[in-house]
Amino acid sequence: MKKTALILLASIIALLSSCKFGPYQFAFTEENVEDRSRTITRLQGPYLPSGTNGLSTYSFLIVTDMHIGAGHYKHNHNGFFIWFQTMMNCPDPTKRPQFIINLGDIADSGRLSEFKDYYIWSEKVRDIARNSIDGIQDFKIYSVVGNHDLYNNGRNYFLNYTYPHIYSYCFDFANNSSTQGFEFYFLDSGNGTLGRYQLEDLQSKMKKSSKPKIILSHYPVYAGGILVVTLQDTLECAKILTIGAENNVKLMLEGHAHRHYTYNYGRMYEEVTPSYASNNAVNLITVDETLGTCVTDIKYF
Repeated sequence: MKKTALILLASIIALLSSCKFGPYQFAFTEENVEDRSRTITRLQGPYLPSGTNGLSTYSFLIVTDMHIGAGHYKHNHNGFFIWFQTMMNCPDPTKRPQFIINLGDIADSGRLSEFKDYYIWSEKVRDIARNSIDGIQDFKIYSVVGNHDLYNNGRNYFLNYTYPHIYSYCFDFANNSSTQGFEFYFLDSGNGTLGRYQLEDLQSKMKKSSKPKIILSHYPVYAGGILVVTLQDTLECAKILTIGAENNVKLMLEGHAHRHYTYNYGRMYEEVTPSYASNNAVNLITVDETLGTCVTDIKYF
């Protein structure tokens, strides 16, 4: 019994340290998600992905937990840029990322210098996209807020330096105009909860469409049962899963845990992407709009 308890304690410590929980986690008193994200804004027009190649099968890229500014990580940015350039010129056009989604913890301490460094990283990514086979001139890098992004009052820096300069939003997107495409929901879980208002608006908006959907957030809902890195309100988690099951959610994509976790709910699939900073990993998502399916593929650089 004592040995089991020690193993459990060691596991918890390892998990907490992966995303710097503990005293640092509670060193700052950020505003509540209810103040930031009472509604989910629907984006249209110029806010939609501009890298459309017209194919009914296409890919986008998930990046998460960059923790820019954290000295204990050896960020392999050059390795990523080389890999990304190769993918943007891939002979298979369905594997060329049409946009990127960053799932939070962009900054490690929420400081201005960290977000400025992220902007420099983003400009390099956009430059590679402009000079790729598809020549995407306005390559989009969408973001959701992570808990670290809020430290040291980082909320304003997050809004200023990440696209589309809002916390909680959604959009409809079809890469091929002859398909119904997918709905994407970007949720604010920066305080470890969606909050009542955001959750209610999520349910309300999802009920209005039968399209297949993708949910994107920083905190996982389940993460393979590792509860210490998930949303902590189990009732809220149950509601999210119910909303997803009732409204044709195909995929939930999350970060925060720094490790790769998956769970198959039958019609809905959850995948936690490993950390860019600590694992040199990203996640290539290939969408088939005709079949309404998504295939995930963890890539290392």
